[in-house]
Amino acid sequence: MDSENVNKVQQKRVNVKADNRKKTHPMIHNCQYCGRSHRRKKEECPAWGKLCTQCGKENHFAKKCRSQNQSKQVNQVDYQSEDCEWINVIKTKSKDLKCKMEVNNQAVAFQIDTGATVNTVPEKYVGATTGDLKTLTMWNGTQIKSKGTTRLVIKNPVNNKAYSVEFVVTEDTLTPLLGLKAAQQMKLIQINSENMQRVMSVTDVGMFPSVFENKLGKLPGLVTLKTDGNLRPTVMPTRRVPLAIRSKLKQELDRLVNADVIAVVDEPTPWVSALVIAPKKNGDLRICIDPRELNKALQREHYTLPILEETLHELGQSRVFSKADLSSGYWHVQLDYESSLLTTFQTSYGRYRWKRLPFGLCVSSEIFQKKLVEALDSLDGVVCIADDVIIHGKDTEQHDKNLKEFLKRCQEQGIKLNQDKLELRLDEITFIGHRLTKNGLQSDPEKVKAITAMQAPSNLKELRRYLGMVNYLAKFLPNLHDTTKPLQDLTKKDTQWNWSESQQKAFEEVQKKVQNSPVLAFYDPKKDLMLENDASEYGLGSALLQDGKPVAYASRTLTETERGYAQIEKEMLAVSYGLKKFHHYTYGRQVYVITDHKPLVSIIKKPLSKAPRRLQSLLLQTQEYNIELSYRPGSQMILSDTLSREPLAGSGNADIESVNNVAMLPVNSARLDEIRVATQNDACLQKLKEVIVKGWPAEKRGLNPSLTPYYSYRDELTVQDGVVLRGERIVIPAAMRSQIKNKVHAGHLGINSCLRRARELVFWPGMSAEIDSYQSCGTS
Repeated sequence: MDSENVNKVQQKRVNVKADNRKKTHPMIHNCQYCGRSHRRKKEECPAWGKLCTQCGKENHFAKKCRSQNQSKQVNQVDYQSEDCEWINVIKTKSKDLKCKMEVNNQAVAFQIDTGATVNTVPEKYVGATTGDLKTLTMWNGTQIKSKGTTRLVIKNPVNNKAYSVEFVVTEDTLTPLLGLKAAQQMKLIQINSENMQRVMSVTDVGMFPSVFENKLGKLPGLVTLKTDGNLRPTVMPTRRVPLAIRSKLKQELDRLVNADVIAVVDEPTPWVSALVIAPKKNGDLRICIDPRELNKALQREHYTLPILEETLHELGQSRVFSKADLSSGYWHVQLDYESSLLTTFQTSYGRYRWKRLPFGLCVSSEIFQKKLVEALDSLDGVVCIADDVIIHGKDTEQHDKNLKEFLKRCQEQGIKLNQDKLELRLDEITFIGHRLTKNGLQSDPEKVKAITAMQAPSNLKELRRYLGMVNYLAKFLPNLHDTTKPLQDLTKKDTQWNWSESQQKAFEEVQKKVQNSPVLAFYDPKKDLMLENDASEYGLGSALLQDGKPVAYASRTLTETERGYAQIEKEMLAVSYGLKKFHHYTYGRQVYVITDHKPLVSIIKKPLSKAPRRLQSLLLQTQEYNIELSYRPGSQMILSDTLSREPLAGSGNADIESVNNVAMLPVNSARLDEIRVATQNDACLQKLKEVIVKGWPAEKRGLNPSLTPYYSYRDELTVQDGVVLRGERIVIPAAMRSQIKNKVHAGHLGINSCLRRARELVFWPGMSAEIDSYQSCGTS
């Protein structure tokens, strides 16, 4: 059989929200969505994330469409139909080349694929075929058998010209393609030398299929973790795992063992960390450890990144850029045996150790950065930025040469790249506060967008808050006082609010000065980095500072769900948002994080098990960063406070996974409904819920007296689904406490066992003393 190369450049991927349905992973056959055989896991279904060409809905192919109004006419083109699963792995910023043609009086949407050496058409559009069964070879070596070949007359409805074109016939689920030769013949595209170089570059990518394999990467050599011998090792106890997820936990542990990420430990180890389980959006589990005690003993290398000025100068000369992301980056790094034993963690199924570098260690980011830089050392046009790699060149030819050498080195060094995040031949990229474009080095407007996009104040309170922020920036802005005078006049005593043309003009002038003047400092990797964060009722705000001078700003609105978070969760969400928003600044170095929420400083020092589950999830997302959290009064955090109260509208949601605490609790739904109703009828708990969501007073005396017993636990209290939680324990309404005490004692286990049983599940102030003195238990 003949072999034809089909190379297709991915132009755009659809962002599909994850499904929360329960998943197991046995094999299924004749899948109801794609018609193929694969593991029962949505990510492995070729139809997942695709648009049906029959009904236009997501997550199934046309041949499996159940729509009652199916139409044979194709009015919509999939951005990613089934072939994309195998050959669409390179992302660019421009849109797909598409055209609608007529085949047998039927409208068919074709994808123009300049990398393809053949034309393809699904079987449903053709009649008889020849027996010339070609094999289509994808860029990564994957092969697909065709159904034969045929010659069709296709008509361009724009100019009514008809063309006789030979096609390779494929399965119905593949996108119709017009290759380079046919597209030129029909004058649909024009090819110049630069275009040809780009096609050659795509072919170069296809020369290294192993780099994009769905396997774990493995950088050469082993890493040794060094500890301070003066610190005494710590063995953390086993944490209780909810019954509902125990089988999933065992499946994930087995998967990681088979993937060579962890291994069973059957010998004594001086260090044992606690297990932390974080549910993913798709229902799977993420296994982590809480290595806080181990981190105190680990000795850091303090790896120094390349000098920023030299890197900027080199990048500033380039005009073509690509960006690559390592797949499971940390897990590329292998630990030696003794170091692996240091990472031992305890589960209900025994002890395991990490064979690869885990998240959460205070040394992980530095070790990974050093190993990656060493692996890519001496490559021209290749720069490592945090966990991204940028490939660049002064023109397409140089860029493509550098890209080819980079992929070759990845293959030699055992590096695996994330095919979904590979971006090819960009005209511009953002690099640590600078925009690198085909026109040279420019300042990144995103750094000040959170301020320049603010709306004009609509009342006196908003104006005073805005002026407070502007006054903070006054030392960086020339002649600011004269510019703001019309605004200051409105704040004078006995002045009636009237936002006139002079105020609007002054406001716009201030915004222009913020945008155009050197109000922002250039980031200096040698100076301390401070991240100031705040959360208001409606938004999050973050400001990155060095020497007290702002480096960048960011803000976003809270979703409706996030507005119902406890205040401590909102504040932690702000920290997580700031770290991720400024990832290229904050990753791989010490960051001093400032918050105006005292309870957050307290909870971050405790074991993760003490935190509510949603807060645990947020804390886990900060584990890859080396942060030191401290408190500062809100009155001294003018920038982040203003940004959080005037967030950018529609600025999107951070990638924070929604965790349903209540679903993880070992309580049946009927009992949970009973507790929920009792909580609703409990006046004290209703007041408590309000304080948890809106925020606690700075001092206990500012509380309603009925709430003072809860003050000591304020950093652990949250509200979800109408139930108050302390960590993962349900706060029981007063009306149900006698009933709970009866049930706790029902087993006649003795006071210590009774207390232990209660503390695993429920809480109310003074619970231990009440159970201890309870008279119904004959053993007490």
